[in-house]
Amino acid sequence: TPAPSPSSGGPPTTPSPLGLPGSTDQPAAILPGLNRDIHTPPPRTNLEMDLFGLVSLAIPDQMYYAEQAALYINSFYNDDTPQTSLQVIVSNVTTSIEVTDQIPSMGSQGFDCSVIEPLTLIFTLEMRYVEDGSDPNFDDIITLPFTTEEFQQNYINNYLKANDVFGEFDNLQCVSGIRLPEGLGTPAPSPSSGGPMTTPSL
Repeated sequence: TPAPSPSSGGPPTTPSPLGLPGSTDQPAAILPGLNRDIHTPPPRTNLEMDLFGLVSLAIPDQMYYAEQAALYINSFYNDDTPQTSLQVIVSNVTTSIEVTDQIPSMGSQGFDCSVIEPLTLIFTLEMRYVEDGSDPNFDDIITLPFTTEEFQQNYINNYLKANDVFGEFDNLQCVSGIRLPEGLGTPAPSPSSGGPMTTPSL
């Protein structure tokens, strides 16, 4: 379980290894081996995620969201038991996220994500990672950790809520996948109020 990080505790004290305030992880040691390529792609800007059940987030809570999202993505590739082929070929991930804007929810709230008008966060993501030489698509690496309801609920329950000592995310019901800027790749799916989605094997 990631170390607690209060949602209203101000900016992280450890500088981001990639220059943004959304990650406190240090890059893992890269083991020598054949066909191991290190990548640091240009930052992806204007990424979006919907949060269902929240109206808006204060600056400290935006920073907490970014920190937990970065920790979750890192763990998804570095620590979790692989459920997809992409998790097998990508490793030594270090992610940094910075929320740059938000679109507050102006509509109905509740417990049914299909009728809730979400809060939308807009953010920039930087990543450093190692892959096995097969050159996977960077946008697939970014979006995969949030592409199923199981993955999304893991992020909500074991990161955002588990480490939120002030309860700022208690009303959060669902999150969407990460949406890429228009014209980049395929938008990630929104959450469903039905059963678990099929886990992709990218």
